[in-house]
Amino acid sequence: MFNVWIKHMPQGQLERLTPLAFSKDSGIRLEDAKLFFSHLAKGELATLFIGMRCSECNEHFTTNAVEGSVDCPACGASIQEIETKNINNVYYQVEKTDFIATSQPINEVSLIHDLVLRKKEHSHEGEQDKMIDIAIIAALDEELAPILSAMDNRKEDEYGTYRFTLGTYSHNGETINIVAGKAHRMGMLATAMLTNEVCRRYKPRYLAMTGIAAATDKAKYCYGDILVPEIIWDYGVGKISETSDGYYILHGEPYQIPLQNNMKSKIDQFKRNYAFFAEIKHKLEVSGLVPNSELKLHIGPMASGSAVISNKNYVADIVGQQRKLIGFDMELYGMFYAAEHNTDHNPICFAMKSVVDYGDTEKSDSYHKYACNTSAASILHFACTYLDQ
Repeated sequence: MFNVWIKHMPQGQLERLTPLAFSKDSGIRLEDAKLFFSHLAKGELATLFIGMRCSECNEHFTTNAVEGSVDCPACGASIQEIETKNINNVYYQVEKTDFIATSQPINEVSLIHDLVLRKKEHSHEGEQDKMIDIAIIAALDEELAPILSAMDNRKEDEYGTYRFTLGTYSHNGETINIVAGKAHRMGMLATAMLTNEVCRRYKPRYLAMTGIAAATDKAKYCYGDILVPEIIWDYGVGKISETSDGYYILHGEPYQIPLQNNMKSKIDQFKRNYAFFAEIKHKLEVSGLVPNSELKLHIGPMASGSAVISNKNYVADIVGQQRKLIGFDMELYGMFYAAEHNTDHNPICFAMKSVVDYGDTEKSDSYHKYACNTSAASILHFACTYLDQ
């Protein structure tokens, strides 16, 4: 076992380490490492002790080494690197910290009160965890449900106020590792907060959002069609002024975020996989209401806002910001912006949301299940078939 333990000793034992180095070596979040070092500076805490178990003789022992090799006191086996294949488990994620100081000598290494640590498994090669190929997030339960039902080897993981599901998805001999989670509510802010937590905890290579959206043109984009943002922005940013006849007008100032790297070429290739989209529609025909139209994927400009829209004039105002706008939603910009500016990790982002309405008064839940399934199926197939793992 590898536990973060604190023993009260004279100050100065960890002066050679910085909070950043300590954070990277131990796996503790940087903010908690800084807190620990602030206590060190006050002389309240000192040496970090590590509890270990030898993989050769199974002997438990403690050491204050945080880097370099360590010899087992029982059998003499050399553990070359801490946090490698010789350590089976790591307790590293500090959720709550309540350091207490004492001037009394302590003979036994003791856990500090309320130091809550989260367990993470090590792979045979000594990796901190299985690499997360893709994180898939959603705003609603019905949007995430098809993703969860398609995952194998599912395992729940509670992190703060969030509940995530870890698992795998396999197709044509390829298997990807997935983490899936839902925001606390709809909207860009809640999605941005979820994105930050996903990036901090799991550091996925890709980050995708599944779910439903509104399209701008009934003639071009049918119910269930998949919309992919080539660029995304917040359509509500800008200056609102009053016109001479007493109406308002928004002078937009959009900050547009594009797809990263070569993602567009991969999606263009996927878009032409007509057999896949026909197969998905055929499978869904037996499970519920399906429109008569051919299922297609569209890639183009999309925008996000803070409200559900059921007014065609308001839609026309959004289209006025970008005449080729294909659709809009309430979350995507929050995900893209948070992922781009996260200080822990910056995954490659994309989204595939399916059409359920057109921002007018003719709203209905009739195709919600169908759209949630076309969105989820597209993301899973695309991730497993077209992305570099």
